[in-house]
Amino acid sequence: MRKFLFLLCFINISLFGQDSFPDHPIDIITHASPGGGTDTTARTMALAIQSVNDVDIGVFPRTGGGGVVAMNYFDRQIHDGHNILAITPTHLFAMARGQSTVNIDDLIGIARATDDPLVVMVHESSPFLDLNLLINYGKSTPIKWGTTQVGGVDHVAGAILALRANTQLDVVPFSGGGQIVTNLTGQTIDAAALNLTEAFDQIERGIFRPLAVLSPNRISLLPDVPTARELGYDVVFSTVRGYLVHKDTPLEHIETLQRIFSSGLNNQIFTDYLIGSGLTQESVAIGEEWDSQVRELYEDARIAMLELGIIQNPEILEQYMSPYFFPRVLIISILILSLWVIFKDRNSK
Repeated sequence: MRKFLFLLCFINISLFGQDSFPDHPIDIITHASPGGGTDTTARTMALAIQSVNDVDIGVFPRTGGGGVVAMNYFDRQIHDGHNILAITPTHLFAMARGQSTVNIDDLIGIARATDDPLVVMVHESSPFLDLNLLINYGKSTPIKWGTTQVGGVDHVAGAILALRANTQLDVVPFSGGGQIVTNLTGQTIDAAALNLTEAFDQIERGIFRPLAVLSPNRISLLPDVPTARELGYDVVFSTVRGYLVHKDTPLEHIETLQRIFSSGLNNQIFTDYLIGSGLTQESVAIGEEWDSQVRELYEDARIAMLELGIIQNPEILEQYMSPYFFPRVLIISILILSLWVIFKDRNSK
């Protein structure tokens, strides 16, 4: 009898000691307002995951600050895998500017849902029939360029294009891609760089005119639309939408999340969503493939912002912070002043 009770206690302890992750709802923390590509992607993915897993997962928007509000909220949560950060290049630009309490080394990739190229678009009634007409217009009158926020991927893409093309932008920020679509439809802005997932319906219905794709090659859904590179402007930007957890998340929870996300992202519900958005299953990446890409994207974002002067080169800043910098400047200034006095005295004789 004592042996039986001991065995029963051992079984109970073993069962209670097992990790039953996830044991409460999983929150996907996004920065996007409803209706944009990031919001729609996250909600479709959550639906697909729940269709094949006994998991309660939902979207938890924390808008504002170009992803900073969402990242800082995420950073304050318990890092056990129940809080997942939805990330886009906008977050990477904010990290590169040092605006968030989260940095790239704090994060581990779970999955990428989309790799969605940006497309420069105007309203179908716009006088800009091609990209060069839009660029030439901007040389005399700044182009009203809709973006999700200053410093986001669509803003930086437009700014790099303007820099390469020697034209001007008047940046008009909105809270999400849905608002850009609304304002481009209402013609309160001249142009925007939108994702296919955000504006494919408007393109199909003839409301928007795509002028150029900011991808290395033309895309199958818009075969007649040239790339910016073809037109002489070396500008390549896409919106990746992926999901990460904090590095302090237990490894077994990370592996569980990767399996759960893989099952949802490869489910027919999400595949149909990709196809309807003009994307393919190649958009999906799990684990290490996505983790490596997000670090490369961060470095690309940092370099682009250095080029635009949005952030300063840390090596240059380090020179200014050196204890020898200002004494050297002072000595050089004294020498220059002395030479000027000597030269002036000689000329006065």
